[in-house]
Amino acid sequence: MRNRILAAQIRYESEEEDDDDDDSEDGENGSENNENEDYDQSEQPHNSRTTGDATKTSKPLKPTLKVLPPFLDRVSVFSITKSFFVYQPYMKRETHHSFFENLCSTKANRNEFLNLLLLIISEGICSKNSLAKIYNFICNKIEKLLNPNEFSPKNYQLPSACLYTNVASQCIDCLSHLIFNSTASKLFFASNHDNLLVVKHKKYMSSKDDLKLSEDEEKCPLNYLINGLFIPIVGEEVTLMDSVTKIIQVTVKASVQLKKKDIKYQGNLMAKAYKLLTSSINLEASTTRGLQQVLMTLLSLKISDPSRESLMVNEFIELANSNTIFLQNELKDLIKNVSNFNNPFGSNLNQLISKMSLSSSSQAILLKCTTSIDFIFFENDNKKKIKDLKYENLEKFYSQMELDIIWALLSEFLDIFEKTYDTYSNVNKISFLLPLLEALMIICKITIYKNNDTKAFGSDQNIAELSKFCHTFISKHKVLLNSMIRTSPKLMNGPFSILLKLDSRAIDFDNKRFYFVNKLKQEMNSDEGGSHKEISVDISRDQVFLDSYRVLFFKPIKEFINSKFNITFQGEQGVDAGGVKREWYQIISRQMVNPDYALFVPVSSDVSTFHPNRTSGINPEHLSFFKFIGMILAKSIRDNCYIDSHFSRAVYKQILGKNVSLKDMESIDPDYYKSLCWILENDITDILDMTFSVETDDYGEHKVIDLIPNGSNIDVTEANKREYVERMINYKLKDSVKEQMDNLIQGFYSVISKENITIFNEKELELLMNGLPEIDVDDWKNNTTYVNYSTTSKEINYFWRAVRSFSKDERAKLLQFITGTSKVPLDGFKQLAGVNGTSKFSIHKDFGSDDRLPQSHTCFNQLDLPSYKSYEDLKRALLIAINEGYEGFGLK
Repeated sequence: MRNRILAAQIRYESEEEDDDDDDSEDGENGSENNENEDYDQSEQPHNSRTTGDATKTSKPLKPTLKVLPPFLDRVSVFSITKSFFVYQPYMKRETHHSFFENLCSTKANRNEFLNLLLLIISEGICSKNSLAKIYNFICNKIEKLLNPNEFSPKNYQLPSACLYTNVASQCIDCLSHLIFNSTASKLFFASNHDNLLVVKHKKYMSSKDDLKLSEDEEKCPLNYLINGLFIPIVGEEVTLMDSVTKIIQVTVKASVQLKKKDIKYQGNLMAKAYKLLTSSINLEASTTRGLQQVLMTLLSLKISDPSRESLMVNEFIELANSNTIFLQNELKDLIKNVSNFNNPFGSNLNQLISKMSLSSSSQAILLKCTTSIDFIFFENDNKKKIKDLKYENLEKFYSQMELDIIWALLSEFLDIFEKTYDTYSNVNKISFLLPLLEALMIICKITIYKNNDTKAFGSDQNIAELSKFCHTFISKHKVLLNSMIRTSPKLMNGPFSILLKLDSRAIDFDNKRFYFVNKLKQEMNSDEGGSHKEISVDISRDQVFLDSYRVLFFKPIKEFINSKFNITFQGEQGVDAGGVKREWYQIISRQMVNPDYALFVPVSSDVSTFHPNRTSGINPEHLSFFKFIGMILAKSIRDNCYIDSHFSRAVYKQILGKNVSLKDMESIDPDYYKSLCWILENDITDILDMTFSVETDDYGEHKVIDLIPNGSNIDVTEANKREYVERMINYKLKDSVKEQMDNLIQGFYSVISKENITIFNEKELELLMNGLPEIDVDDWKNNTTYVNYSTTSKEINYFWRAVRSFSKDERAKLLQFITGTSKVPLDGFKQLAGVNGTSKFSIHKDFGSDDRLPQSHTCFNQLDLPSYKSYEDLKRALLIAINEGYEGFGLK
């Protein structure tokens, strides 16, 4: 049959004759008012005429309109359609689909068949009785076409094995195939038609007020497909729902394209389309894929008519509002039953959890609505349209949905849960609340735009209150949120990633790192340049830095980023399977701080920690070397390899675009740090004779540098001393090495973007570059001294108990907090370096109030520890101190 149809594709000039049967009565032909015709696609010859030796070619002729004759007569089309009432295994449907694809290559057969298929889908698959009626109609029609003069209606029975669920699956599968493989079939549903069969047989659709169509809307098949979402079997079966939403998405896109070409080609889309598409996400079978397809449909309609945006948002607001009160009641029930989580089957808690876990639950609908509104507002707008949005919709969204009540109830429940159960081991018990938490994250996204563009939101009190709540909620429940992310790291690929912009400090290092690494992989996969290349780096061991610079620095940056470095040390045989490259990173990082290059100098408190050399200009290549170093540092992170050089906290901060502070001066120059502290703590009136300037003596060249305009003539007084300290810190740590750091940062950002790296703080950046150290707690404890404490003090026992309970990255952060670096000496803690050489870790008793946080003195490896009343208080204070750190100019 397939070969016969292909052989029958012979075009002829004249239009096909109208059928003499009673088409207008039963609407079998469904004539297309604006159907795209079949054209002769073959290349047309050019008319030419010769004059002497010159040949003149006229414009090509316009393609001649050609119409294919029907391959099958009407009886055959109706008869072959009965094959949908016979079960076909899913894996064997391809031949069936190909046959109908070829059948639809002619206009008459296409109209006839698609008309019938639309009838079966719209009215036949609603129930077994409705399917029987449609089957009976088709059989009687065949009989009428064969014996028009002797026809009398009969009662035909469905085949005994015919199930309307199978018919639904087969018809929708076939339609899906035609929509994706036949442009003419797709446009059939996007256009208007007279005398559609479904209009004469609209039993199910006409019985539902929400699905009724006007006379003009009845002409567009697309409207029946949208109504088809609410046929029971479609709304209950995920596969059918996904297929129908995809068909609608493709058809609507075709309809929009028709409108751009010629308005008369577009079908009459029903006025209720937005409401029905919005309501479809409330159906049981609505999945993430189905939601995406509905949103892409709405996006096409929005692009076609931007004024529809407000209408779409209002529909989602209305849907969300209808579910809010149910969600409030469910949260109240959870609070009442929070004590039953260890035995959910002994109460109604299990039933409540099951109800809230459904894809059609109230919290799931809220998530879908917030996702949809976010998509409609921000998709394809590049975040610039935020200034042009109609914010009254957002205000209405937050005020009418009473979300503040929902978030308050959610926070109350989480408070009780965290106090009742161990968060780390019991977080899975409340994973069913993820949709609600994700909805909160999406709504919190609005507060970021508010912070970035206050003019856009004006003085919206609701937004301001929401912003305050979001930060409070995240801070209060960050342990639980991190536990959820740790259990399911892929959460950071969705709405939870907004936490990094709201308050990156609330996310633990390991969760940030997972998100960061995944982001880099996505960027590499989307970047075609050099992703599978290798760069051979042939170097000598004693000149690793210079040789690597000559090979790598001048490579195109895309090649540098995406290529694999194949390292070979001259005179050494071996294949680099990763180990050689890791060794290369260690060696090159040690050589980049070699004093022979004059690029870095060790800080006063630790000879193994380095800061850019203010006088590096003595090396004529110093700026390009700094840029190369930045590239190497970022590349090591990309390659998940670690370097063997540690830098001052000020270097890490500047890479992250953060301001330096007084505390950062302590490790650079402890004596000068003390001097600045003394200035801040004491009245300097008539004591110090200083100006807003600094004197330098570089290789015999004496200079006076003003910290502010005309600074050498402005005295430092009690009134302006804080400004002086701030200016001096900026000069010492930033301005004096500005060229060096600018080039290092430029090289770093060329390999890893600022947006990606700034989710980390300066301590985490060091861990990212140097790796998490292997910390031997016993060795640490055995090489610790105590002042006003003893080894038997309860506070000391609490401290070491807390250290042992810490994760690997928490121990590294504690070491950073106390010593200024995460590096453990090769010989253990007995060789811990301080300002005066070896300086063991010491814990001093802080006689102040126990509501103070622990304080550190990194140049002395000293921790000042208050006398906390309990282990829990001490552990909490330590975690806050190492995660929040200490910034600013204030002292104890």
